[in-house]
Amino acid sequence: MGTNQLIVKKPDTVFLAENFTFPEITTPEEQQMAEDMLVRGKRLYKEIKTHYDGLIRPIQTALDVKKCERDEHLEAIEAKLNIIKTRVTTYLTIVEAKRQEEVNKQNAKLLEKAKQETKQEVKALIKAGKVDEALAVKPAPVEFRYAEAAATGDGVERREVLDFEIINLKLVPETYFKPRELDRAKIKNAGREGKEIPGVKFFKKTTLAIRA
Repeated sequence: MGTNQLIVKKPDTVFLAENFTFPEITTPEEQQMAEDMLVRGKRLYKEIKTHYDGLIRPIQTALDVKKCERDEHLEAIEAKLNIIKTRVTTYLTIVEAKRQEEVNKQNAKLLEKAKQETKQEVKALIKAGKVDEALAVKPAPVEFRYAEAAATGDGVERREVLDFEIINLKLVPETYFKPRELDRAKIKNAGREGKEIPGVKFFKKTTLAIRA
């Protein structure tokens, strides 16, 4: 049997036939013939396996080498993508922190201004002798501007998110106020449902989101 060619002896070709059958054994001679065929068949099985294993082994080795090369390339690219993602995420985190800090400062100023205005109004009413009216004065709602944060997922993508701004505070119905400020969640939900609110302008804007 050569290295690249499988030679099957003519008597053993019966094992490769598609329509192979074997009769019932009824005599000692037939039993001996069957046992001889078992020996030949096992030998042929081993020869065929050895032959094809010899052909497949170098191919499998080459495939394993290519698989290792592929994995090395993919791992290298993935590592660099992770570096880029980390840089973008860090940048956006810093930008968002600065934006939030500025918003907090503005909101604090607005709140302090509202408190002072309320205080002055109460003093003026008391000075005018309108004590009952002074006691009924409630802090003026603070006009804040809110934006919905962008959701994150896998990768970098641009998304449209709902935002709103107050264009006329006096027109906003009382149902959209908390005791001291605008009810952000209620306004946002109304905007998602397509409702219109007097004094409120809804719009969409594009934001950049990083997917983990």
